[in-house]
Amino acid sequence: MTVTDKINRNKKKYRIQALIVIILIFFAFIGSFLIADYVQTNELAQDLLMRYGPLGAMIVAFIAGLNLIVPVPAATFVPIFTAAGLSVVTIIILFIIGTTLADLLAYVLGRMGKNFLRDRYPEAHSKVEDIYKNKVRFLPYFVFFWASFVPLPNEAILIPLGLLGVKMRAFIIPLLLGTTLYISLFTLGTSTVFEYVQTILDSG
Repeated sequence: MTVTDKINRNKKKYRIQALIVIILIFFAFIGSFLIADYVQTNELAQDLLMRYGPLGAMIVAFIAGLNLIVPVPAATFVPIFTAAGLSVVTIIILFIIGTTLADLLAYVLGRMGKNFLRDRYPEAHSKVEDIYKNKVRFLPYFVFFWASFVPLPNEAILIPLGLLGVKMRAFIIPLLLGTTLYISLFTLGTSTVFEYVQTILDSG
């Protein structure tokens, strides 16, 4: 097999993986809407979510942050928590906390020598290693951009950073800023879509 054939095969594999992830996110989003609609009409469900919703939001963000195989964003489940009465600002804060905890755990795993990400995301690992070794001054900007706009878990770069022995102070601030921006935009967008769809359904 030539290098070109291998590249084309990898591109095809990544396209299929991306399509599967998009489909899963779509169905997760639809499921979230359906559950939210049920919560709005069920007092027991509302009571449970109001009681355990904050913890649940953090757990959802934590799991979503560590999900390297099927990276479904935590904000996909915003309708469930808004239907239970949690404010969007509260949800954003809880998602940031849960995501940050997942990020720190991933970094610690990297520091402990977990190298499975080299097989799962070899391109991300190679990119981080190249930036750290040859363009270290760009590392904060790269981390901020990744955490803000790349629809993959931050763990895809944090585990390599841990493996490389990068000190946390080199990236923690841009990571937090990027995570806050990403979660805020995605959560506000999801909440807006949910409210719009709900308005249409109520008027119909």
